[in-house]
Amino acid sequence: MNFNDYKFRCSAIGNLFVEPVSKAAKEAGELSETTKTWLNEIFIEKYYGRRKEIDSKFMTKGILCEEMSISIVQDALDESYIEKNVKHYEDEYIKGTPDIVLSDLVVDVKTCWDIWSFTKKDASNKLYYYQLQAYMQLTGNKRAALFYTLVDTPEHLLELEIRRATYNHDADELDDVIANIKHNATYSDIPINQRYTAFYFDAEEDFSQRLAIKVTKAREYLNDLLTKTESKNEN
Repeated sequence: MNFNDYKFRCSAIGNLFVEPVSKAAKEAGELSETTKTWLNEIFIEKYYGRRKEIDSKFMTKGILCEEMSISIVQDALDESYIEKNVKHYEDEYIKGTPDIVLSDLVVDVKTCWDIWSFTKKDASNKLYYYQLQAYMQLTGNKRAALFYTLVDTPEHLLELEIRRATYNHDADELDDVIANIKHNATYSDIPINQRYTAFYFDAEEDFSQRLAIKVTKAREYLNDLLTKTESKNEN
């Protein structure tokens, strides 16, 4: 076993581009502590077969509402028909499956939990930025879009929210609380053009070179972890 040919997922590739805190470490091209923590998790998954599961209501809504969100993107782009991409892409460094691949654009869609999180979204999320850079490298597209969408919360997730409310509020105020939860989870009264926000990015000319350097260092770090771990087994 070694990590010489390990391919990183596009959705998490931004972790490789987190720079170290100190100027000296940055100038020396060292990996940041954030990057090392992420690589440690990859090592545990591959070597010990233990993967840290991340499950939340936010992710669940994103998965369940993907079709509705893509429909909003279709309207926003004025396309007659857009379907979710199912083609898997990979090269010698990275792998991933973009949400939407058009002839001149690759799109990633993020479904927001509620209107408050939706209105806070901007283009500053570096994980998403590098995810799109990676998708552009894999697909050959030179332009990408990050869409945040606002769609109704699925009924069973809504019921979970209501169930939580029953434990946190008095009986005499519960009816109003439940009505407010339901109102805050549905958005058909808001025009479609107000239920998405899109940010566009161009492909970085030197991204492939930067990525190659980052991946090489990451693979070296993973192999070093492997060597240290196996040397403990021999003692």
